[in-house]
Amino acid sequence: MTWNSSHGPSDDNKKRLLNWGGCVVEKSRRAHKNRKVPKAAKIQLLHIYYPKDPPTWKDEIPVAVDDNTLWVFKPVEWLDDLTNNWLEGNASVLLTEEERIAMEKMLWVKPWLLRVEQKREARAKRMSRDS
Repeated sequence: MTWNSSHGPSDDNKKRLLNWGGCVVEKSRRAHKNRKVPKAAKIQLLHIYYPKDPPTWKDEIPVAVDDNTLWVFKPVEWLDDLTNNWLEGNASVLLTEEERIAMEKMLWVKPWLLRVEQKREARAKRMSRDS
């Protein structure tokens, strides 16, 4: 498997990794639901798996943590928690300036933020129109 290519692992390798983890994901999810992993590690996972294209809601990345247990990283859920570091509102996960810069180095982050902002504006217009 190629881990250090500029485009991250190939789609086939990602599927193999996800399938490998799939057999233990459900059991692990219950036991380690609230596993804490540093923000820097999550940002690094995004850089490895998603250097050019954003993750999807279905994506899950099984990660072996230091005590040899499995933790399942759901990138879109985490991104949802930190979106407000760039947009209006309170962010559930606060990023430092350095962490924001590291995130913005991925080609898809700025267009993704723009889409999120446009969806929020459209939702706000619909809600005000329906009121």
